[in-house]
Amino acid sequence: MSAFLPDLLYCDRKSVISLLSVLVDNLIPEYKLTINTQTKSNKDLSFSLERIAAKYANEETLLVEREGLIKRPTASLFNDLYQILNEKHQIQSLAGFDDAILGQLRIGEIVELPGTFTRSELESYMGGLIEMFTMVSGEFDLDKNAALAVNLLKPKKATYVVSPLSNVATKFVTSVDLLQKDVGDDLIFSPDDVDGEFTVLGRVRRINPIGKSVSLYNFLPGKLSMQQDKLRDLFRNFKGVEEQGLLLGGISNVSSDKFEIPGPVIEINPIAIYQSY
Repeated sequence: MSAFLPDLLYCDRKSVISLLSVLVDNLIPEYKLTINTQTKSNKDLSFSLERIAAKYANEETLLVEREGLIKRPTASLFNDLYQILNEKHQIQSLAGFDDAILGQLRIGEIVELPGTFTRSELESYMGGLIEMFTMVSGEFDLDKNAALAVNLLKPKKATYVVSPLSNVATKFVTSVDLLQKDVGDDLIFSPDDVDGEFTVLGRVRRINPIGKSVSLYNFLPGKLSMQQDKLRDLFRNFKGVEEQGLLLGGISNVSSDKFEIPGPVIEINPIAIYQSY
């Protein structure tokens, strides 16, 4: 069996530690390391420095103590979690599955899904709005109002529609919280880097059968997701701006069908997104 060597783009360190804590006794993801070293005292020190050094001196030897916090790398913790879950057969692989899987999956089940990741078009349009407000702010000195608009429209999540590599009707949606503080701080997550074929390991959050759609509006910040009609009208109002040559990604042509994914759709809470070699 080949080694599991994923190239992590995203990993929720808090979730990884939480799961490992259940599976491993006395888990220590970080610890303090104390190092004691001894050096000979320096008789050439000035009087004031010699007095300070004397606090740590043992006859003619200086005892120096250094202490630091050691944190296990997020990638290492995730690799341990994956190996344990895999050996316990607690990962449901969704490579090469068919649509009958809908009847087998359960809420909370851990799944591993390879597929093609596409950023939510709605969030992409939001990026166009932010770009426009930023340009207007610089040209017309509307810094205060533009800043408020940018803060309101700026996506708080990176939401992806995942199309499985299998020829199936089922699609998946996974969303990374860009504001969470417990993502591995030794990883730098860039939403734009996740575009193409990747794998997500996560827990099934919701299963939407045939006939039930998933609205990408629901992944926007609360106040915006409650005013879909007004938001669509706002997009359409930029038609004249785009006709003047300011490209905003076709934002004026937005239609509700682009922001709804017809079932069957499975929503996944991501633990990690990676490329596996």
